[in-house]
Amino acid sequence: MRFRLMWPMALCMSVVANVGLAQTGAALGTVENGRYRNLLTNVELTVPDGWEFKGDGPSSGNGQMAMIASDSGITVYVWMRPFPVAADDIPTGLRRIMQQKPSMRPEGWRIRPASVQERSLSGHLGLSAVADYVQNGTQMVESDFWVLSGKTHVFFFGQAEADKLETLRADIETVAKSALIP
Repeated sequence: MRFRLMWPMALCMSVVANVGLAQTGAALGTVENGRYRNLLTNVELTVPDGWEFKGDGPSSGNGQMAMIASDSGITVYVWMRPFPVAADDIPTGLRRIMQQKPSMRPEGWRIRPASVQERSLSGHLGLSAVADYVQNGTQMVESDFWVLSGKTHVFFFGQAEADKLETLRADIETVAKSALIP
């Protein structure tokens, strides 16, 4: 049986423990006037009033992740890294990235086929989906939104109990719509 990382909790705990992030500190970016900017990718995100920037740190796949807690109590994770790709390769690249995601998630994590939507964000192609899984006997959902700009790969996601799906999706949309992606 293949080991699957219980994502993102295990990663975030590891980042905080091993990198020593302050709970509200930016180690790989800056937060000024309610706006986070990642120094590696130059991706910018707004931290809405009443929300809290929880920190940032290194992540899987040579990426970096920022964490923003909403006023609903849900944490929105934004994974990013430089990712040069030709414009013609972006649609197939997005599908391939989405198809690889189950191998990075817990056993039983499944994308709802009917939830997959082609999207755009800041003029860049994207793909969104909802996945279901069970954690400690509780039915959970993950909302995912991948964006490829040709220069940068950004992945917005969050997890919540299944009955909080609409709140989770709204929180992710709030952060995603604020993003400036080079």
